[in-house]
Amino acid sequence: MPLTTRPAVLQAFQALGWQKTGRGQDARLHLDLPDRTVSVIPHLSQLPDSMVLRLHENVSTQRFDEGFQAVDGSQNTRPMVPLILRGGRRAKHPHVTATVIADEAARLIEWAAGHDLDALYAGFRNLPTDAVGSQPLYHLVALGLQGDVTRLTGYLDAFRAGDRLSFVPYITEDMVARALTLAETTAERAD
Repeated sequence: MPLTTRPAVLQAFQALGWQKTGRGQDARLHLDLPDRTVSVIPHLSQLPDSMVLRLHENVSTQRFDEGFQAVDGSQNTRPMVPLILRGGRRAKHPHVTATVIADEAARLIEWAAGHDLDALYAGFRNLPTDAVGSQPLYHLVALGLQGDVTRLTGYLDAFRAGDRLSFVPYITEDMVARALTLAETTAERAD
């Protein structure tokens, strides 16, 4: 039976074990894998001769999400911080059916599982302090999760001395201090 609406597509993913969060156009689906979470925001559109399923996909991890929350200082529920994004992948089908959704879900899982998270975290740790956008926050989180007390102590000392190390303005001394606390906790657990 063809699926002709976005709610029907969402329900087809849910029938496969995906969890829905949000409502209306903000609705997204996620599936927890052993070491990561894959999320997707599906959109469906009708063409004269076919249907287009457009998928905005990302990968997050509970570990990074919790680290992000700790460093950011937010009290929100798990934020599902996108570590890897793939936006707007389009799949054209004569009809979108539950079988098509099952095939797309399998592709999403394969795509999400194919990323080396250790290499990704190492990349975040190696970012320069003058990185832009969300990268500086990801940098602090990755250092905290690695337990890099030495580097974060150096950052905090510099901030306290008035040297922002070229970090973007939204990175605060408090964020650096929270990243250091995370690093200390991580290092203690490793001992």
